[in-house]
Amino acid sequence: MFGTARQQGADQILELARRVVEERAHTTGRSIRVIEWCGSDGKMNWEFVVQIDGHGCGLAVGDLDLLTFPHDERVRAEVEERIRHQMQCGLEIVSPSN
Repeated sequence: MFGTARQQGADQILELARRVVEERAHTTGRSIRVIEWCGSDGKMNWEFVVQIDGHGCGLAVGDLDLLTFPHDERVRAEVEERIRHQMQCGLEIVSPSN
């Protein structure tokens, strides 16, 4: 799916997302897991699927993030913040009673 230049960032971003998911699942008691990349949204973003209590949610990062994540601490911090925010939104949208 990814070219060589993007694969390293994609792998590292999923690793980060899995750490965030473990933390959120532990603190919320919810069933959350990262599935895999699902592709480009056509707007210079890439999405990966996170399953929350059995419901799939797409979380997005920018194409440039894939390229710079392995080498830029600022980008790593921004992507982590974005993943945390998107994860919180997903938890709010998928209520435990759904």
